[in-house]
Amino acid sequence: MGKRGRRIRAVLDGQFWLVVGVLGVLVVGGGYITYDAYADPGVHVEQRPGTSAEFVGEFDHRGTVQSPNPVYPTGETLANREAYFSRLTPRLNGAFTYTYDASRSGDVRADVDLELRIRSVGEANEGGQGIEYWSVTRRVNATEAASLSPGETVRVAFSRNVTELFNETRQIDERVGGTPGTKEVRLVAVVDTEGEVNDREVARTQEYPVRFSDDDSIYRVDDPGRVVNTTSTNRTVTVQNTYGPIRRGGAPLAFVLGLVGLIGLAVARYRGGIELTDAERAYMTYERSRAEFDDWITTARLDPETFAGERIDVETLDGLVDVAIDSDRRVLQDVATDTCYCRVDDLVYRYEPPPEPPEGPLATLGEQGGLAGDGRIDEWSDDAGGESVKDGGEITGKDDGTGEKGDSEIMDQQANDDGTGDTT
Repeated sequence: MGKRGRRIRAVLDGQFWLVVGVLGVLVVGGGYITYDAYADPGVHVEQRPGTSAEFVGEFDHRGTVQSPNPVYPTGETLANREAYFSRLTPRLNGAFTYTYDASRSGDVRADVDLELRIRSVGEANEGGQGIEYWSVTRRVNATEAASLSPGETVRVAFSRNVTELFNETRQIDERVGGTPGTKEVRLVAVVDTEGEVNDREVARTQEYPVRFSDDDSIYRVDDPGRVVNTTSTNRTVTVQNTYGPIRRGGAPLAFVLGLVGLIGLAVARYRGGIELTDAERAYMTYERSRAEFDDWITTARLDPETFAGERIDVETLDGLVDVAIDSDRRVLQDVATDTCYCRVDDLVYRYEPPPEPPEGPLATLGEQGGLAGDGRIDEWSDDAGGESVKDGGEITGKDDGTGEKGDSEIMDQQANDDGTGDTT
């Protein structure tokens, strides 16, 4: 892997236990989250919609044209208007309809009373309530449904001369001496519902009002329209936890990566594949210095005679650069040998970088003498036989100090004997 491989190994060697800790966290955390997501996801409680019911009340009304006029034919019906004509349609006919709907089941008794409520009421106070000076309540109509199922309706009809109601209201107020309050005329449907809806007991009373107001030649109908009252229940359910793809996929991946990393680190450390050799450390120190002082170094092709003279060998590149800085010189590096020089007067300061060590297992072998720093086969000695092997593989005898030939040379002569007693 070259330089990058050495740097990675240097980080792993210097921060080994930190890397082990990070990988351990991945293994423990990833394993815990994986177990939590797959083997024991756990449960939680949720509130979900249960049963529901709707209770609906609605008025419909209409007025029949009774007097000739240039706009509406006599006998024409005007229905569900916000305003009617006091002279043309003084009588208002209509009905109130009540029904309900349940999500599951229901059976109720519904009593519907239509009441006419007339009163005089003052302005509202701070509490939102006005002073009621007087009130009169009359039953207009009533009906009941003994057994009303969901979707079935109960209907109550009414018919009143609204113009006469306004006149009667004024007469009542005059008889009590007159009041400063506002006169109100309302038709109110009072519905009592009792029974069972969605397997639950129900007992409720609801009012649905329609207000009439006199406005000179017309009277207005303040109809709220379709009024819906909804009741609902929630149910508590226990639901198994579910997790997203990041947690379900990321946690196992983190566990596997951490485990593989720990195993790989352990194997590499056991086989000595992480720790840097002395040669590698020396070369990396040189690389760092070379990059740091690049501005002070110039590469060139140097003639061997260029730096002839008295030489001083400097142990580090940092030291050579210090000499150059102090003497206001530059460092020259020979591109052929990588040797660095700096001439100061008659002295030549020289620094020879360490050779770049090979990668992998060869790095350790080279330090043990099997390989030279430049990758060539180096000379080695056999301590027992006194033989030596040099470049080219030629076997030569070594003089042991007695003047006799070595065993290897004698064997060489014997091998060349052709049987005539001569040797070649």
